Amino acid sequence: MPRQPRIDAPRIAQHVVQRGNDRRPCFFQDVDYLRYLSELRELATRAGCAIPAYVLMTNHVHLLLTPSRAGQVSAVMQALGRQYVHYVNNRYHRTGSLCEGGYKACPVDTDSYLLHCYRYIELNPVRAGMASTLGDYSWSAITRMRLANPMLSSLRIHLSGAGYGQRISSTRLCPLGCRDTKSRRSGAYSAATAVPTRTRHRPVSSHDRSPVAAARRSGKDRASV
Repeated sequence: MPRQPRIDAPRIAQHVVQRGNDRRPCFFQDVDYLRYLSELRELATRAGCAIPAYVLMTNHVHLLLTPSRAGQVSAVMQALGRQYVHYVNNRYHRTGSLCEGGYKACPVDTDSYLLHCYRYIELNPVRAGMASTLGDYSWSAITRMRLANPMLSSLRIHLSGAGYGQRISSTRLCPLGCRDTKSRRSGAYSAATAVPTRTRHRPVSSHDRSPVAAARRSGKDRASV
């Protein structure tokens, strides 16, 4: 069965996941994490692609990427894969691929879904038992931000969220770790590719401008919420 085309539209964040081949480690020493982050930062900066959140686990990575132009996410991930695999093969005297197949990506098309992805990505080490609390894991975006700015400690409490672990465990997740359905993907694609249409407005009469008419419209609006 052919793979569905990825949604690659400007200014729509994507939750990207890439796993090691046969679920084997992608990182072996601290210097490997640093090398991956350095190359990721360089490639994303060159392409104009923002990275609001990320976490590097032992055998896979989660990235939240927001491209400013179409095609940037795939360009960054392909170049990153080539460069990092070349580095690992040379350093550890190995051959062959490091990651299984291509990366997986899921569009993040709403604010609430964006917060869900933030939490899922940053809490990944806690759920895996690799850290006791959010911010204790060295290779996540929130930890790096807190090291650069201690005032961000409140963000740790906000993302942890009392009871969030229970809520997320009962949520049906896609292979990327986030809720993903065919309708969500098609809806995000339609929103990204929709052509703005001109709407024809009805002339406003003097009756429409009256306080009574305004109150009626306000009541209808509240009732429809």
